[in-house]
Amino acid sequence: MSSIEQTNPRGIKSLGARKFNRLLELSRRFNAESQRCARVRAYYAACILQGAALEGMLMAMAECHPEDVKQHLATLPSRDRPKGQLTKWTLNELVKIAIGLNWIPARRGKYRVHEIGDWLNYVRDARNLVHLGRHLRDYPNLRIRSKHFLECSKIVSAAISHLSHIVESGIVSEIDHREQS
Repeated sequence: MSSIEQTNPRGIKSLGARKFNRLLELSRRFNAESQRCARVRAYYAACILQGAALEGMLMAMAECHPEDVKQHLATLPSRDRPKGQLTKWTLNELVKIAIGLNWIPARRGKYRVHEIGDWLNYVRDARNLVHLGRHLRDYPNLRIRSKHFLECSKIVSAAISHLSHIVESGIVSEIDHREQS
């Protein structure tokens, strides 16, 4: 049985291979569809889909690295830990986990250079504009334009690039480990 099909260390039932593959498929589809939305100037939809694609990729990372997630969550106060199954975790919770585990680099000090993790909230905020109350409360006069989509797209692409590097490194390590056995 693969690690994807097992119960992960937190006792939360894993997604299973079929749902995991569907998660990856949806993340890729949302990313591609966001590009199509941008081409027809549907920038709200484009930004929302970029946020959804990011959320899916972070969820996939958490599914693939349950031991790391378990260890990280153990360091957090219980009020800051995500509740329930992985599919119920929020983008905000997934971003905090990704930064905490250094899957996505973030600034570690007030006077350091901003890293990609510092910009993930921009994507989250743009994605959350789907909630009209939040839009009216937090950004009453904002109209999403191409510049917002381009920023979201750059941030999500950089984040996915970092995540892909981690996955590739893990695959190489696994191959090396098997060859040595």
